[in-house]
Amino acid sequence: MKKDSAIATSLGQLPTCWPKKWWVAASPYFKFFFLPLAGLSGIICPLGPAYKEETATMEIINQFSEKIKGMLSTFDRLVFKGTLRCFYRKNTLDYFLFEKKILKKNFSTFAKNYTKEIVKHGIDLARKSGRPYIYLESYKESKEEKAKQIMSSENIEEGLICVLSCVESCSAFGTKKNKKTGHQDVVPKLRKCLHLYFYYVDPQFGFMYVRLQTWFPFQIQLYINGREYLARQLDQAGINRRCQVLYSH
Repeated sequence: MKKDSAIATSLGQLPTCWPKKWWVAASPYFKFFFLPLAGLSGIICPLGPAYKEETATMEIINQFSEKIKGMLSTFDRLVFKGTLRCFYRKNTLDYFLFEKKILKKNFSTFAKNYTKEIVKHGIDLARKSGRPYIYLESYKESKEEKAKQIMSSENIEEGLICVLSCVESCSAFGTKKNKKTGHQDVVPKLRKCLHLYFYYVDPQFGFMYVRLQTWFPFQIQLYINGREYLARQLDQAGINRRCQVLYSH
């Protein structure tokens, strides 16, 4: 059986007003169970949405079924994506360039000016916040680990952690020769461009990031971790906790 990992959170005394099955957030993605452990009130074990009774986690739940005092539920992760969809409609980008008096063959030069502004904004934001701006040579390098190292070493509890940048593949616009007309057209295509990662510690959602594509159409992605969100809710409720990773075979 493959190694199955789960995040566990040991709790202090639970409020007596909580019912046996209490939901922090209505979501089918994660289920959390309270189990007495090491003298503490309970332990929270997140389970996948399609778990089976044969799994190691279910064995633990069955073993301590009489001691389960409550259940929490929250999402695993949420990813919000945004883009300027209007530019994907037929002729919309052509009208936009016409209004800007930009020839299609000069689109790349025009787009680079916007890219420079976005990158400058990222660098300026990091500088004004007193946080590092770091360019990563390889997209394979873990950006999350890098950000968490900075967060831990500088004891950052809230606000911007850092701004990371690296070149990654993306869906963007570029020029392509039209075989019928012989002219250049601006079309969506796969390419590589610089991406900015803004890592934050949010008061409500905890550790999170915003990923921004610096080339037309500037797609943006917002990532929120459900376990971080749950931990913040427990903190706000005044519930003591300790996070650790559990492994079962």
